[in-house]
Amino acid sequence: ATECLPCAPGSYNGKLGKVECELCPPGSVPGVESYFCEPCEDNHFATLGDAVCRTCDPIVMFGFLALRQVSIKEKSACILDLLHILAANVLGLLLYVMFLLAQIAFD
Repeated sequence: ATECLPCAPGSYNGKLGKVECELCPPGSVPGVESYFCEPCEDNHFATLGDAVCRTCDPIVMFGFLALRQVSIKEKSACILDLLHILAANVLGLLLYVMFLLAQIAFD
């Protein structure tokens, strides 16, 4: 009789009688007893074959502003929240315009 062996970390085998394990795709990790892969939670990511989901860094410094990271599960990575990047650029532009206006006013 053939004995079932556990899959290596980061892999699964969901088919009865299949001998080889497969790596979980990006954005997911092995589920209970490695029978299937389950997606990472929000603000977490996993690359191909990861055994556990990793947390996105909650705050990344962008100049003097702290910006939030969010996960993009289909790319199994974390990125800066685009809304916060836009807000930082708009704020920077406003500060620059105010600086120029102050120079004109005092010249």
